[in-house]
Amino acid sequence: MALLFLDGWDHYTPSDSAVASVKWTLTGGGGGGSWTTAAGRIAGNCFVLTRGSSAGNGTVQAYHPLTQTPSTLIWGVAYKFANISVFTDITSVDDNVTGTNQVTIRMSTGGSIRVLRNGTQIGSDSAPCLFLNTWQYIETKVVVASGTSGSVGVWVDGVQVQNITGVNTQGSTGTNANKIYVGDRSGNQGAGIAQQYDDCYICDTTSGLGNSGTPLGNCRIVTTFPSGNSADNPGHDQWSQTGGTGGNFWTAVNDNPEDGDTSYLSSGTSGQIASFTHASLPATVTSIKALQFNLISRVDDASTHTLAAFQRNSTTDSVSGNTPNLVGSYLDELIVAENSLQTASAWTTSEFTASEFGWKLTT
Repeated sequence: MALLFLDGWDHYTPSDSAVASVKWTLTGGGGGGSWTTAAGRIAGNCFVLTRGSSAGNGTVQAYHPLTQTPSTLIWGVAYKFANISVFTDITSVDDNVTGTNQVTIRMSTGGSIRVLRNGTQIGSDSAPCLFLNTWQYIETKVVVASGTSGSVGVWVDGVQVQNITGVNTQGSTGTNANKIYVGDRSGNQGAGIAQQYDDCYICDTTSGLGNSGTPLGNCRIVTTFPSGNSADNPGHDQWSQTGGTGGNFWTAVNDNPEDGDTSYLSSGTSGQIASFTHASLPATVTSIKALQFNLISRVDDASTHTLAAFQRNSTTDSVSGNTPNLVGSYLDELIVAENSLQTASAWTTSEFTASEFGWKLTT
């Protein structure tokens, strides 16, 4: 796959273990450091990391581990900072096998971008390009390699500000680039330094969206929730409802954040479907790069169960090919679909609007 992960921090809080444990692992936080959400850069929420009062223990970060092991990775994230006292790490990538940093993207006090390999600067600082209290979209491409085979590119709002080639970017004993961090890891900031993040994507370069080897450009993650029962097929409300409003099947699964066993849908019958209508996309959204299904689910018996993402358009039903095995605790099962489940072509806004989405119990 090429597009590995999306997040807009819109459908959960950092303390929501069912979702956050799959999307981000929180680290640091001593001395009053905190992870919170606030109003996002366009709509919805953003992720806020606020440094605590004590030296290294006051740092706050979060990381997303990848199950894949790419050596070339492209990722983008919207970023805003409120103040800066020395320098601050914006984002970084580690080897998730050894736990060693490969490359860090750092901001200097003058708003320049600095690149480091496991703590050692490589290349020169960029010209000043980051501004206080301003949302900007930062994209990074890292090729992890030793000797003179590595490279790092950084783009800010679509303009390339770093192009470092022919360098060693391998900080660990391996070439994995599969653990993305957001937040400052330096420990040099003063108390109360706040960093905000929104609209994140992560790609490898194997195929699809990442195959060209170039960043996707400024992206917005729009999160939609179930907003109505299946409009044209009563057979798509086959799961049993607990909680929510009686007769309104969708109200058991539209919670933000999710509410665990307070309201939910359940089934033990393979082949049963739950699908829903949804809110329209904002008028400013004119194209879709991919969808990510967030199926927050668990098993409550001793059997093996799998779910597939589901799409219905007109009278046609389609499911995703990848079906995660559910476990005994709620997890956010992520299924990324770069192409329509029905046509295998790029998504269009008209197809999205006309489709219902949900899931199918496959085993």
